[in-house]
Amino acid sequence: MKRVPPPIMVLSILGIIFSLFGFCADSWVIFNTFVPFGPPNPAMDAVRNDTLYLVWTLAATVVSLLLAFLLLASSIGSLRLYRWARFGMMAYAVLSLLVMLVNGVFTAAYVLPRMSEAVTETNPDTKTIILATTISSLLLGFLLALVWAVLVFIFFNRKD
Repeated sequence: MKRVPPPIMVLSILGIIFSLFGFCADSWVIFNTFVPFGPPNPAMDAVRNDTLYLVWTLAATVVSLLLAFLLLASSIGSLRLYRWARFGMMAYAVLSLLVMLVNGVFTAAYVLPRMSEAVTETNPDTKTIILATTISSLLLGFLLALVWAVLVFIFFNRKD
């Protein structure tokens, strides 16, 4: 049996971890969106009562779950050096970047204005915190997905 190159092994193990994290995160998104808990949250209430936001959240979560499954299957397949797994890892890298980009645009153009409007009415200081944390998490997520994509394309295209 052929030995798995160390970079492929590392990326595959990370892929398994990231996919399991994705399953947990998507479950949390569904729970947090549809089950109100804790103290009153005008920002979440504003988007929970918005049909487009709910449809978007469901669709984005389904896509994210499918991508997490693709990453899990491709990562396991990469550890076994299956040819299809290489394509799956690269497809995940590209698709995850596209999904993050589209989701970021939707969040910036649609979700943030509604959350900011709802929060400004009750606590104007919270608006800055919501904007800063949302934008920084979107940028950090996209940067990490970009690094992942670059690493996958570098190491999964080597001929060693």
